[in-house]
Amino acid sequence: MVSFFAITGLLNGIGAIILGLIVFFQKKKSDLHKVFILLNLAIAIWGLSYWRWLSANSHDTALFWVRVLSVGSTFIPVLFLHWILLVINKAQEKKKLVVSAYWMTIIFALFSFSLLFIKDVRPIFGFPFWPIPGILYHFYLVFSYVLLLFYGVLQLFLAFRKAQGQKREQMKYIFLGLAIAAPAGFSNFPLWYGINFPPYLNIFVLVYMACYTYAILKKKLLDIKIVATQFLVALIAFLLLANLFNSKTEFEYFWKSGLFAFFIMAGWLLVKSVAQEIQQKEKIDRFAHELAKANEKLKKLDK
Repeated sequence: MVSFFAITGLLNGIGAIILGLIVFFQKKKSDLHKVFILLNLAIAIWGLSYWRWLSANSHDTALFWVRVLSVGSTFIPVLFLHWILLVINKAQEKKKLVVSAYWMTIIFALFSFSLLFIKDVRPIFGFPFWPIPGILYHFYLVFSYVLLLFYGVLQLFLAFRKAQGQKREQMKYIFLGLAIAAPAGFSNFPLWYGINFPPYLNIFVLVYMACYTYAILKKKLLDIKIVATQFLVALIAFLLLANLFNSKTEFEYFWKSGLFAFFIMAGWLLVKSVAQEIQQKEKIDRFAHELAKANEKLKKLDK
């Protein structure tokens, strides 16, 4: 059973990395895209650490990865809120709220490796190393995963009701994905408080990724002409990163980190080259179209 939940974390990490890299390789990135990249980075840290935590064979290793995943999970709600406000064009209007939320999140994150946040890990309901919350964790849970997430979903829903046309279609899939992903992520918390409700819903975090990918490909949130190249680069990058996580020695970490960094640079150059080729082709197509129109006019003048 535990291995199933570990795999859900791994899959969530994979999906987040791929989506984040697809957006990262876009030539033009707005604040909306930048925050989305950071959101997926936080989800990737949470997902991959979740996988390593539930795959751990010792108390200390499990406790370490629980605290690492807490760093990622701490930033997910505030990044989610910020991203939603950018989607509905209210980020500037709610700037004070966003800044305050980031400062509170940073404070919580600074305590991620302390006993105030996570006391320890213990066996519970078939899980050998499930975390025990510290006193600060209760405040974090209420502030981040109740207030911030609820406010973000509410703002998105209110904006969706007023939206029209393609904007409404985009928001429909974003809202659907996040409305499913939020309770899926929340399903991880009952066991923290001794409630026998295993996080079976955790796998539905992937629904958010699927919905946003559909919005990218079908609703033109991003330039889809280079998505195929970006996806390939992102997939290879993830495999290299997963291999890095499986390193056994410091030397392995060193050379695999170097290989990963080199591939990221090479992948960026590849995507950039493909984008330039596409732009050149579009210019040639436009020129040919204009030339054909001019030729038709000349024929009419000749007659």
